Amino acid sequence: MSLINVHPPKTYFGVGDIQNSLGSLPGFPWAKYPGEKHLPGHNYTGPGTRLDLRLDENDIPKPGEEPVNRVDAAALKHDILYRNKDVTFRHQADKQMIDELENIPNPTFKEKLQRALIIKLMKAKLKLDTLKQQLTALDTKITDELEKEVGVIKNFLQNKFRDDMKNYIKEQVNLLVSRIHDDFLTQEKKLSKLEAIVTDKSYYFNLPFESDTVFDRKDQIYKSNKYGFKAEIKVGTLVYGEPKNVFDIGEKQEFTFRGNCLIQIEFPMKVKVKKVVFKQGGRAVKHISLFNDGNLEENIRLIDIRNQEIETKNGSRK
Repeated sequence: MSLINVHPPKTYFGVGDIQNSLGSLPGFPWAKYPGEKHLPGHNYTGPGTRLDLRLDENDIPKPGEEPVNRVDAAALKHDILYRNKDVTFRHQADKQMIDELENIPNPTFKEKLQRALIIKLMKAKLKLDTLKQQLTALDTKITDELEKEVGVIKNFLQNKFRDDMKNYIKEQVNLLVSRIHDDFLTQEKKLSKLEAIVTDKSYYFNLPFESDTVFDRKDQIYKSNKYGFKAEIKVGTLVYGEPKNVFDIGEKQEFTFRGNCLIQIEFPMKVKVKKVVFKQGGRAVKHISLFNDGNLEENIRLIDIRNQEIETKNGSRK
């Protein structure tokens, strides 16, 4: 892609502004005041006139600063008018000086030579100023057109990017929905396998966690997640054995702990829990708390019976 750089309008300068060109010349040896570049013997004809030194507060020439002839007098009027920085006003001042020089009655030979030079310079300056204005206007027009084109290209790219993003998001959403659907079908297949194990006559079965249990060191919790079941077991202080073995099929190794033991099981479907069987060892008095959906359902004190079955209230659903 090509890049288009848009720049602000330039100020064109052809051969050069007459006043500025003359002003850039080194000081004339006959100059009365530093910076003045006048015709020899003139007080005002040329750039750099020190009006602040030559005129009083009423713009009247001080003694010894009077114009030397009518060409110099026209230059004085021109210098005073040039205090105005407006370009159009200055052009009018240039034309006024040309008219005044051309209409000097009965000019002397020296005045004819001087005014011919000054008129030529002033007309050249006006042409250059007009050319500068035309070129600046043309540059502004080109810049405006380029900015419009850049705006069109920018809007096109923004709209294209927006459309591409919409299509991309739509594709990602469809892909995510497809993955969720596939995961749901996979889960259904796992549940179907699980339902095949359970008969209508019995709800006794081993939870199918096997060796899927992992240990969360941060929370000190053993976690299992298989076939839609979620189970966690956490003990106060582990003394001996592996608490996760409680979830393993066929595992008979016991574990010993101090403090509380929290066992939490979430089923993938609604089930009716009629009986909870505890197999325990030792003679210490133990308390069992049963929760349903996070609510305390009953608090039971276990006596010294190694195998004890506890009926839940009203055969509540777990």
